[in-house]
Amino acid sequence: MKTGILINRKSGVPLHQQLTLALREAILNGSLAPGERLLSSREWQTHLGLSRNTVVDALGRLHAEGYLSAQHLATNSHESTPFRPGIPALDRFPSVQFKRCFNAADWTARTLNYADPQGYGPLREEIASRLRQTRGVACSPDDLFLTNGAQAAFSLIVRVVLNPGDVAVVEDPGYPSVRATLLAHGARVRCAPVDRSGISLEGLARGRARLVYVTPSHQYPSGAVLSLERRFALIEWARERNGWIVEDDYDSEFNYTGRPQPALHGLADGRRILYVGTFSKVLSPALRVAYVVVPAALHGAFRAAQIVTSVAPDTIVQAALARFMNAGHLSRHITHMRKIYDERRRFVSAELRAAIPALQIDDSSAGLHFVARMPDGMSDRVLSTRAAQSGLNVPPLSGYYHGKTSASGLVIGFAATAIPEARSAIARLASLA
Repeated sequence: MKTGILINRKSGVPLHQQLTLALREAILNGSLAPGERLLSSREWQTHLGLSRNTVVDALGRLHAEGYLSAQHLATNSHESTPFRPGIPALDRFPSVQFKRCFNAADWTARTLNYADPQGYGPLREEIASRLRQTRGVACSPDDLFLTNGAQAAFSLIVRVVLNPGDVAVVEDPGYPSVRATLLAHGARVRCAPVDRSGISLEGLARGRARLVYVTPSHQYPSGAVLSLERRFALIEWARERNGWIVEDDYDSEFNYTGRPQPALHGLADGRRILYVGTFSKVLSPALRVAYVVVPAALHGAFRAAQIVTSVAPDTIVQAALARFMNAGHLSRHITHMRKIYDERRRFVSAELRAAIPALQIDDSSAGLHFVARMPDGMSDRVLSTRAAQSGLNVPPLSGYYHGKTSASGLVIGFAATAIPEARSAIARLASLA
């Protein structure tokens, strides 16, 4: 049922969280259609009687979760805001090379017709080849299903493998959008705590979970890397319990140690693993191209669900992306950006330590963000709000907990902020701490 956007000022739920939940639900139930333009932040402010910071916080969170596209962000959420997590360096997007990959030779009757529900064949071939070489994921183009963003991939998975009432386990802290998707499909959601070795598996043996969602290469938002011991234990759980593991490998291309952990999919030979990847972090969220690697036994079910939901990306964009990858542009871009991101990561980490000694930098040398943990008595929500008022976007770690909050900190996205801008932003943040 379609719903309106309503705010209850008598509720104990914070206003920014109410707006985030209301917009997320409107997107999931179709009240806000894909591609529909949102009101500007000032218009939301006027219609709902909320502060601008409240609106910007909600829109920024939904963009980081993949619900809003970059067009909305540019209008509503200050695209250039320093330290926004989950955003690559969009000013470094290889525009010239990508533009040249839009080739009229690809615009045949086949590509201009309704798309293959699995996605454009040549792009699936390129992705499968790259996954085999870089992540040890043994897959063929037939195993790949392309979706209109990672959120559509999760929704597709849930639709196929879960029934209403099934138990699904998510990381805590973790992506609010994943939990929201599970709840929208009638799943019973259980939260598993995350420590420095990744998701804790203690409760799995006692429960009846059907699915476990994990970000093993770089847990979001804590940054923890799932230990090899727990990787094998999780694979064994799936084998013994006939459960499913959803492996979200969202930013694994950016590892700065030279020793990335293997993908769960590769360790398990693809059995009981649904591997999700996206181009949002390596190129741009505006492309809206993600994918799921699906075991052969589920091909028919996923294809049927894909036909019903029609969540495949734009075929013309897929064709250009296939040419881009085939020409070697993606590999060169990732190699180039890995060096830039590593330089920015080192700079922001060192400068934050020096400017705000009370912060403990939790940097796993991977991905596009790290966590700056705060001592007891220092509120991450208060500092985050002050930072937003000063033009910075550093979400509070406590906002990602589904249950009882057990840690306080700031989620720092270093990738999209150039060093000169980062230097002044850190000085602003230090003046607020």
